[in-house]
Amino acid sequence: VPTDDYEKLNKSEGYLISFNRFLRATRERAVSLKYARDALNYPYTVGVLFVITVNLNDHSISPFVEIDGSQSSEKERNVLFSLDTIFRLDRIRSMEKNQPLFEVQLT
Repeated sequence: VPTDDYEKLNKSEGYLISFNRFLRATRERAVSLKYARDALNYPYTVGVLFVITVNLNDHSISPFVEIDGSQSSEKERNVLFSLDTIFRLDRIRSMEKNQPLFEVQLT
């Protein structure tokens, strides 16, 4: 996440946020953490691991679909969230000392 966007995100704890695009999320924490760590290799970026908690049985609250990697080489299970899905930003916490790597909890 660009540093400027992270600063805005950091001020939004407790507020509702949305992404202006479709959001593909994996249910495999290690895969997501790898992407977040990779962001640390670029200037002016912050590594962010979004942890999204939703009721998978209630599609009226958050429009999403579960997808899997059976059609590709991926074996991870993914969730695709609809355009402009709204989340509550519950908490942001630092994951490592001396590294701009953060966990952002969304519901």
